[in-house]
Amino acid sequence: MSQGFSDPEKSKKASKQKKNRKSNDVESKNIQQALTFMQQRNYKDAEIIYRSLIKKNLKNHVVNSLDALNNLGAALYQQGKLQEAIDYYKKALAIDPNSLDALNNLGAALYQQGKLQEAIDYYKKALAIDPNFVNALSSLGAALIQLGEAQEAIYYYKKALAIDPNFVNALS
Repeated sequence: MSQGFSDPEKSKKASKQKKNRKSNDVESKNIQQALTFMQQRNYKDAEIIYRSLIKKNLKNHVVNSLDALNNLGAALYQQGKLQEAIDYYKKALAIDPNSLDALNNLGAALYQQGKLQEAIDYYKKALAIDPNFVNALSSLGAALIQLGEAQEAIYYYKKALAIDPNFVNALS
């Protein structure tokens, strides 16, 4: 090819890369905005952004939307939409069955529904992956208290405090 002319294939490829880069920048900004909304306890707006990201990822056949699914579940949970939150936590676990956050969050939603044994099962799954996961240790303790298993609950609370002496949930 002579000088001055561009290769159409290279131009097309460069244009696509630029478009993907812009798309990733927008997605990163959206994720950051959703996280900010979560920190501000503005769960409804976070929910809107996560739903949009998930819809876009499914449309583009992007498989790794684990965080968006889990975080949408968290936004729904905070709004009291427990069953819908559970559905999204399960979708996150379908992508990564070892996601500690999704396992613990699913347990928390089930706990809130009064499904204590199911919640315990998910907390124990998280602890099988990471025996030092203080959120699951403390949550398991809380569920066991509700079932009248105080001695076993104390064991898990003590273990959580041994790992993180400042872990507030285990102190309350």
